[in-house]
Amino acid sequence: MADLSQIQDINLDVYEPLHEVVYANQNENNSRIVKCHLFNKGVKWSVPDGVKVYIRMKKPSGCVVYREIGDNFGEIDGHYIYFPILDTMTKVSGRIVCSMEFRDESSDEVIFASKFYIRVAEIAFDDSILDENDFGGSDNGDIKIIQLVELTNITSENCIVECEVIADD
Repeated sequence: MADLSQIQDINLDVYEPLHEVVYANQNENNSRIVKCHLFNKGVKWSVPDGVKVYIRMKKPSGCVVYREIGDNFGEIDGHYIYFPILDTMTKVSGRIVCSMEFRDESSDEVIFASKFYIRVAEIAFDDSILDENDFGGSDNGDIKIIQLVELTNITSENCIVECEVIADD
């Protein structure tokens, strides 16, 4: 299968707050890779030896996610840090406040931190109607169609009769 991930570039400066924004849609999973360009006062900067990089995210729900980059999550390559946007990040729409933390490997103290945001757009679909069969047939299609009609507040007897006829075919 082809890799359909989009790369979204942001600039992170360890001394100057840039407050970059990454845009994603609700329930996205591995569709975007964030590529962070690292700078130190505007000059390209690489993560020095003995420094671990973590990403801390506070989601709109209040949950906090804390992951080490390179620990089966993302990678560090020169003055770039890559990490994927996962569905665990995008379950709830709104603004995720993120901090890229650079920690001393021996003391675990934060040396630098750079803030950015992930803006998760709400999807326009009604979550109360679930995709049950990928547009295929089912053993009890008449019940599902009638439930769909009831969920959409269509109460005409003609519509329900037509739906039952369609489901019986």
